[in-house]
Amino acid sequence: MRLHPQDLELSMNLEAARANPALNRKYGVEDADFPENATLYINQHLFLRRSADATSLTELTAILESEARAESKIVSDGKSGSEPRSKIKWVGMEQEKGWLWIHLEMQAPAWNSEEEKLWMINELLLDHVPRQENTMAVDPVKHPKFSLQFKKDQRIRELNRTR
Repeated sequence: MRLHPQDLELSMNLEAARANPALNRKYGVEDADFPENATLYINQHLFLRRSADATSLTELTAILESEARAESKIVSDGKSGSEPRSKIKWVGMEQEKGWLWIHLEMQAPAWNSEEEKLWMINELLLDHVPRQENTMAVDPVKHPKFSLQFKKDQRIRELNRTR
C-alpha cells in the first residue's frame, strides 16, 4: 500500500478523537506502536467480507452498519467457527520520497463461491482526505489481473467470481 504518511496519521487521529475525545491520542509513523495501531485502523477500513445473506450492496451495507453499531468489527456468522472477514497482518513499512509504503498480508475468509458473495470494502482515508480515491490491483490466481476504484460514494465492490 502506498500513501502519504500525513493522510494516514490524520485519519487515525480523527477516528481516535471521535471514539474517545478525552484520550487526546496522536498517532505518528515514528511511534514505536505505529505498526500495531495502523494495522487496527487498516483492518477496520480495508477488508474482504463474505456473505450468504447479502445479495446486494444495500443488504451488505445494512449488515456492516449493524456490526459497527454492535461495536464488533469482526462478527462470526456461526459457520464452522470461521470469521466472515479477512484479517490484515503487518509485514513492514518504508518511507520513500514523501510516500509511505506499508507491506501487508491479507488472510481471506473461508469462502464458498457457490453459496456466498465476496465483497471488497476499501474505506481507507475516504472520510478524512478530500477527493480521496483508492485504486486496488487484484491479481487472482486463476483469472486475469484487474483493478478496482473506491471513492467516497463507492466504498464496497463485489468481487465477481467469473472474472
